[in-house]
Amino acid sequence: MKIRITLISIIFLMFIYSCRENIDSANNIIDPTLGGVYTEIQGNISGTLAFNDAPFLVVNDISVSAQDTLKIDAGVTLFFEKDTKLNSTGVIIAEGTTLKPIIFTSFLSGWLGISITNQTDTSKFKFCIVREVFQQNDDPLTSGAIAINNSNVVVENCVFNVNSCIYGGGLFILSSGAVIKNNIFRDNDAEVYGGAMFLQNSNVVIINNTIYKNTCFNYGGGVVLQDPLTTEIQNNIFFNNISFTGDNRISILTGDSSNINEQYNYLAFGSMNPLFISNDDLHLLSASPCINEGNPTPEYNDVNGTRNDQGAFGGPLGDW
Repeated sequence: MKIRITLISIIFLMFIYSCRENIDSANNIIDPTLGGVYTEIQGNISGTLAFNDAPFLVVNDISVSAQDTLKIDAGVTLFFEKDTKLNSTGVIIAEGTTLKPIIFTSFLSGWLGISITNQTDTSKFKFCIVREVFQQNDDPLTSGAIAINNSNVVVENCVFNVNSCIYGGGLFILSSGAVIKNNIFRDNDAEVYGGAMFLQNSNVVIINNTIYKNTCFNYGGGVVLQDPLTTEIQNNIFFNNISFTGDNRISILTGDSSNINEQYNYLAFGSMNPLFISNDDLHLLSASPCINEGNPTPEYNDVNGTRNDQGAFGGPLGDW
């Protein structure tokens, strides 16, 4: 059902955000056909959220049931009203493109994020922007802008920006499997653990991400691991993350550190600087110390065939 809402202020605000924060090639954060017309959704959903019906306004929680699949077209924007969220025990396939990202964001006030629990297949998020999640519920199962519990997920070429959660500002992963490649985590915060990510009892691959200006008000400004099963952390940039205790880059809360393969990361401290083009454009300047410093094995090479550049724009998926 189509509804018309007066949106002059929110359109203007989001337009300013789109101009000010060119979130690394995602320059169409507001669909130019918006015009104040939304498709209102709530309750159980499956099938496809089509670009022709976008943008969508989530007025109450939406859910994907077990055995169902929700596909979201490239270029779709979902605006969530205050305290609403997306819950899934089914599968979510959200695959945007460089020029047409899928955007999950708030409508006027903070929303509660995406929760994926007990799914039987793998959910995929590619070229998505997840922003403005605001949570205050001290429950790990509802934490993280995206929370994955007893499930499998692939997250590639996504931007997690301005999310505020209790555990894991961008991602919370519990008893799950996750592949996290070529994403940007910036300006997120967590109250307890992991300004960018909190990973517990999981098998996780974290390759070629840029983790920048995240904050934890307790422990670990970047990535925090608790009781890791297997964790591969390679070719990432950690820069200007903040926490009151724990390492601002990679912290192990409890568990066996021998389960973690950590190498070829740019772990900034002191005056170290990866030399981004700007605060808003996290591509690397030609003089960056992160160029050609990732894993030299050919499978990690950049798109042009040269040795891996650390960060979100290096490696086989770095051309975005």
